[in-house]
Amino acid sequence: MGKWGKSKTYVEYLKSYLIVFAVPLVLTIFGYSYSNHMVREEVLGYQTSILRRTQEIGDQVIYNHKLSKSALANDKQLKSLMRDRNWTGELMYDIVNLKDNLAGIVNSNSLMSDIHVYFPKSGDLITPKRRYSSGYTHIYAKEVGLEGGYTSIFTRNKASGYYILNPGTDKTMVFTYQNYYARNYRDIEASIVTVLKWSDIESLISEKTAADNGIIFLINEKDQVIGNEIDIKKTPFTYSFFENEGTLYNADIAGKNYICSFVSSTMSDFKYVMCVPKNEYYKKNNYLLYVIALELFLSIIIGTLLASYFAKKTSSPIEKIFLKMNQNGIDYNEERAGKTVFSKLENVMSDVLNDYQRMEDQLKEHNKALNERMLVSLLNDRRRDDKMVIEYKNELVKKMEEAWSNQGFRIIAVGFTGYEESSFNTEDEENNQDNNLNLVYFSIKNIFSEIVIGYSWGLTTESDNAVILITKDCPDLKEKIKTGIEFFKIYFKLDVYAAVSARHEDYNELPESYEEAMETANFKTFWDDAVDDIVVYESRCEGEDAPSASKYAEHIKKINNCVATKNYNGARQILEVMMDECFKKDISYMKLNQCQASGIISIVMGMFEGMENEQLESLYTKLDLPNRLLQTKSINQLRCEIDVIFDEIIQEYEEQTAFEAPKIITDIKEYIEKNYADSNLSIGAIAEEFDLTLTYIGRIFKKYTGMGILEYLHLVRVEKCKELLDEGEAVKDAAEKAGFFDSKAMIRIFRKIEGITPGQYKKRNS
Repeated sequence: MGKWGKSKTYVEYLKSYLIVFAVPLVLTIFGYSYSNHMVREEVLGYQTSILRRTQEIGDQVIYNHKLSKSALANDKQLKSLMRDRNWTGELMYDIVNLKDNLAGIVNSNSLMSDIHVYFPKSGDLITPKRRYSSGYTHIYAKEVGLEGGYTSIFTRNKASGYYILNPGTDKTMVFTYQNYYARNYRDIEASIVTVLKWSDIESLISEKTAADNGIIFLINEKDQVIGNEIDIKKTPFTYSFFENEGTLYNADIAGKNYICSFVSSTMSDFKYVMCVPKNEYYKKNNYLLYVIALELFLSIIIGTLLASYFAKKTSSPIEKIFLKMNQNGIDYNEERAGKTVFSKLENVMSDVLNDYQRMEDQLKEHNKALNERMLVSLLNDRRRDDKMVIEYKNELVKKMEEAWSNQGFRIIAVGFTGYEESSFNTEDEENNQDNNLNLVYFSIKNIFSEIVIGYSWGLTTESDNAVILITKDCPDLKEKIKTGIEFFKIYFKLDVYAAVSARHEDYNELPESYEEAMETANFKTFWDDAVDDIVVYESRCEGEDAPSASKYAEHIKKINNCVATKNYNGARQILEVMMDECFKKDISYMKLNQCQASGIISIVMGMFEGMENEQLESLYTKLDLPNRLLQTKSINQLRCEIDVIFDEIIQEYEEQTAFEAPKIITDIKEYIEKNYADSNLSIGAIAEEFDLTLTYIGRIFKKYTGMGILEYLHLVRVEKCKELLDEGEAVKDAAEKAGFFDSKAMIRIFRKIEGITPGQYKKRNS
């Protein structure tokens, strides 16, 4: 931090850098949190999948044991032994047969290690291998490890249940029993017991689930555990610990952090639990913690060093003065006679410095604007005798010679069209439109300066509604201009064009070069899309004959004759031929083209002179001819406007002379009512059928019917739809038969006319 640690500049820089460095740090922390969340979701999905398969296996085993006990309850030998307490004679055969049946059940079920039948009243126990009389049942209990005797398995007042031997070890055994009572429902006549070893089901679970890590166990309401060697007392596990399925639980087992989840059994009170070491999944993710710590450390160190470096480079003179005072042991904030001597000195001096810097910036802006005005005056060859302009020109020529080393130069005028469809047009209020246009010029100026001029020296300004670039000539100049044009077309949907002057070696020929560029720009504006977006002054059509003045005069005479005889269609056709023959795409004929275009405008406006009909005279005012024609910039715009004007004149004239109008209306209606089912029927098709223009047929139809042709067509089709719906047709079929393009179009128009949808209409009238 050094001696700059207390300066305001240092503090501001430090804050800025720490804020900048905080962004990637926050993103890393967010990434770590999101990654942890995704890992938890993955762990939960994995554990739930394993547990579902484990549950299916475990519950199927319990269900199979239950089926075995139910099947055995219907055994004839068992029923005989339950009825008769004196097991002698033929009943001894029943005992032997029952043992065989028990052995068959065990052999047919790989997950049943043993099955017994116990008779509580006599104390006898029958297993697949032997019969234990009442005095010897304890021998079996000792063999399997039932310290409390065989009867410790049962709960007398429960019809069924289970007993867990050695819970929480790999020697766990589960005894499930089913009691069969006497008719008094109190005395137990027999109990069928099946035995399941955890080691058998554990191997099956491992084989079927492919759970290669973690531990799986079962826990019941008594907090007894069936499964791996888990000391339940050393874990937080209880039956109530696992409350909600689909949730991960953190638990500490033998000093390790585990992630656990569970699934409840559908056959008993067991919960299937799976626990996986947390580090198994989060090991790689935890590396992000080291990255976060490293980012934090580097942010502080780098931010401090950068703040100190740039504070030293950019600190104001005021800060340097007070820093020097501190180094000399002067405390300008010390109190003397109850007052702080220099309490406001630093702030006052800082304000003075800021005012000075602000005025300096304003002066630079004024000088820049003055230089641009001087450049525009120089290019337009105005104020050529002005001393300031002469001095500016001499300095500029000298600078061009030094920077370009006699390589020659060109002037490029960059303009644009299609602003209304571009991304710059935000359709805001009028004052914002001016700002948007300024933004267009600013963007063109900066982007073309970056692409065309680049790191070399050059000049840019604005003049005559175009951005002007003065740059040295180079072989790839056209490619650079093309790159700039494509940039605006792709990213802003703005059509930009460039008018390039010829190459000039003499740097004193700036006005001549500018005049060439502007002539080329006018040429591009006049011909619009008929010429390329990049037009160079040299690129003119060689070998073409000059436009014939006699042919031009002949066309004018023909047009006047047509107008005099009210043959407006003929006049329009001659005008079209005239515009094709008398205009040449050559910059050298540009002024002649403009004069001829003005002549055509005069011809069109002169057509209304001496009109006797009041309606035709009012049409002149309605068409607003002077503004519409004089505002056209290109030959294509002029051609389009003339076509529209002639359409209006011809339609107005035809309306006055068309005495058959009522019959035409009747014919149009009959045609629509006959052909409404044709989905391609349109105003254009109807106009073509009656050999009338679109504008005229629409106007005359509305004049006599009060509605447009399309509106009448919709009414006819909707009425037909209603008839079809009343006949039971489906909405889709009715739309097709009525001539609608699809059912969506029919629904939209039906609702507009009837106020309800076709479905609602059909339901209402059904």
